[in-house]
Amino acid sequence: MKDKNLNKKEVSSISLNDIVSITEKICSRVDVIRFEEAIEHLEVSLYIECDTFEQVQKVKEKLLEFDDKIQMTFIDNNAGNLI
Repeated sequence: MKDKNLNKKEVSSISLNDIVSITEKICSRVDVIRFEEAIEHLEVSLYIECDTFEQVQKVKEKLLEFDDKIQMTFIDNNAGNLI
């Protein structure tokens, strides 16, 4: 189980719905924990569950394909089981 924080570096077209839709296609669980939306800013915290590290990498790749300005932080809540 991972916690992911997404921040925009610059203005982009990605939306909360885009982020959730992309993530739901890859992860076994996706919960929106928090989001903050303004004209030039979107910050999203998701609780996601992935069965493999490859799924975590796939989430990263797909989100970057959609928007190369996005920043991501993955936090392992299983004490070292991310990799």
